Amino acid sequence: MSRFRVRPAVYADRDALLAGALAMALETEQRELNHEQVLAGITRVLNDHAEHPAHGRYWVAVNVDEEEVEITGQITGMCLLTQEWSDWHNTWYGWIQSVYVWPQYRGRGIWRELLKQLKGHARQHGFAWLRLYVEKENIAAQAVYQQMGFKKSHYQLWETGL
Repeated sequence: MSRFRVRPAVYADRDALLAGALAMALETEQRELNHEQVLAGITRVLNDHAEHPAHGRYWVAVNVDEEEVEITGQITGMCLLTQEWSDWHNTWYGWIQSVYVWPQYRGRGIWRELLKQLKGHARQHGFAWLRLYVEKENIAAQAVYQQMGFKKSHYQLWETGL
């Protein structure tokens, strides 16, 4: 069984993040996304994090060898953490997005470790809650999130195009 470590993503992870985002959309919603548009969005997050933290920060799980040295190119899982200000609570909420664990690495605790790192980061930066949305027919993901302590919100997600 492979070992892994979680860290903030860096620019060199861009192609793996793209592959994960495209695979997730296809697997969960049977949607083929526009590669160039997704790559531009990922690149913007990676480049703008320091100046625009609301754009988010990607986190990745990477394979490591016995000496805890990262095995280049071996990303096993990913997610994006963005932030939203709550005027009602005078605090930040975190939104977990783009959660993906490559199929061959599922069941090894990668999502659990990613979530642990996200929670630590969120606490350190004064977030009060972490939220996520999940495709309504993705029952497997819903079960995993419930096992990890997430509960259904009393809110519904609505949207409109511009």
